[in-house]
Amino acid sequence: MQLFADRLKRAVKNSDLTQAELADKIGVDRTSISHWQRGKHTPNPEQIQKMAKALGVTSDYLLGLEKETWFFELPEELRDFIKEEILSGNDYLEVASYAKQRKLGHRVIKEVADAVSGGGSERF
Repeated sequence: MQLFADRLKRAVKNSDLTQAELADKIGVDRTSISHWQRGKHTPNPEQIQKMAKALGVTSDYLLGLEKETWFFELPEELRDFIKEEILSGNDYLEVASYAKQRKLGHRVIKEVADAVSGGGSERF
């Protein structure tokens, strides 16, 4: 439970969202986010999925099933691109995760995402 709390804190810190904004996005109050970040309570699976999407990380990362996220090691422009795609309802995080696991560079990740989307270079 503490690993989840620590990872949630880090993901919120690295996002551009406040606790209140994240709470609004997933349909809870701000105190729930605070309790989760301090390890006092645990969110349900649906809330974890919504948080992961809003924060631009995977549920596995938040739950500790994935090693320290590679996401924060990516160049800021690529993180922004991935977040934008996730918030738009696209699941390019999976594409990026696949590419990153195979130690492909961020340009290859972008090319794969562009191929899947049929373009999109103008946003990068």
